[in-house]
Amino acid sequence: MQFFLGFIEIIGFCLSLLLFFPLRWFRSGVLWMAQIFATEYCFGLSFGYGLMAAYPDLDLRSKIICFILGLLFFLEVFRALQSGEWSLLTSLRIPVKSAAPKEITLTESGSDWTQTALAWGTWDGDQPLIIVIHGGGWRHGDARQLPVVSSWLADRGFSVLSLNYKKRPGVHMSEILKDIDQSLSVIFAQRKGNGQVWLWGRSAGGHLALCAGKKWAESLRGIIAFYPVTAMSRFYESGREYDILNTRKLLRLLFAGSPPEKAKDYERASPVHLLQKPCPPVLLIHGLRDPVVPAEQSQILAEHLQKLNQPVETLFLPRASHGFDGHWQGPSSQMTQRVVLQFLKRTRP
Repeated sequence: MQFFLGFIEIIGFCLSLLLFFPLRWFRSGVLWMAQIFATEYCFGLSFGYGLMAAYPDLDLRSKIICFILGLLFFLEVFRALQSGEWSLLTSLRIPVKSAAPKEITLTESGSDWTQTALAWGTWDGDQPLIIVIHGGGWRHGDARQLPVVSSWLADRGFSVLSLNYKKRPGVHMSEILKDIDQSLSVIFAQRKGNGQVWLWGRSAGGHLALCAGKKWAESLRGIIAFYPVTAMSRFYESGREYDILNTRKLLRLLFAGSPPEKAKDYERASPVHLLQKPCPPVLLIHGLRDPVVPAEQSQILAEHLQKLNQPVETLFLPRASHGFDGHWQGPSSQMTQRVVLQFLKRTRP
């Protein structure tokens, strides 16, 4: 029993440290996931350690340690409550499952190209449609990523189409961008009405959504990008060979070289160079404690679009990490939901 208590205390101490230190110092995937757990599940941690401190059979030392840990996590809860955007009741509510999505196959007339996607609702009519592009470092993930978010959008009157795209080993960034473009070409060709379409992407998907904004600017009502890469060369410079994403190694594989060797390719895949006038309205959402994609990436694009007098909004979450929306009822996600709904309302015709 004493060993178990000691283990729980050590875990709590380590998690509490992650509330205060920038994770980019550590560059560890395990610590990154632990940071998300500490910040987005802070209420549960505070409640759990508070209960332990009140347990009558614990010795005084353990009670004091658990009380301090519970207090540290409660401070995180208090900060979230102060924002006025987080509700404990919402955080505790069990998500209501929407109807299961339907798998569809997109085909291009006159070619053998095909791609799969998941659809919530009818995507080829004239109803408002949000096209979701998943994250995963351009190498992992699929259209099933975070179905709770797609269901949340569907519950608010939107049809949702979550795309797959090429991710096999050795695929070049230009192939990924072309695959997304072909999917969008098929979607817009088959829709009865193209007036209410938004792109939504997270991480690598946010980057791909922004890149698509150049060609499809006139067909889109807006783009919502969560913690995207917007300036590839700068992302390479700020990364390391063996950080959480293996950034430099990954980019050399995706572009078949480094920025000095493939400068044009890096530029063609950078939203900060692609997005010019006219540009659809853009909403950028980024955690300031992101250890995978620095928040400066969203800031770079925001400043670029502001100079062009193009519509851009930003939401920088002071305590959020990369992937915070994995807990769609957590403090950071609840703050995000209000901003997202307001953006969608403003950009609807």
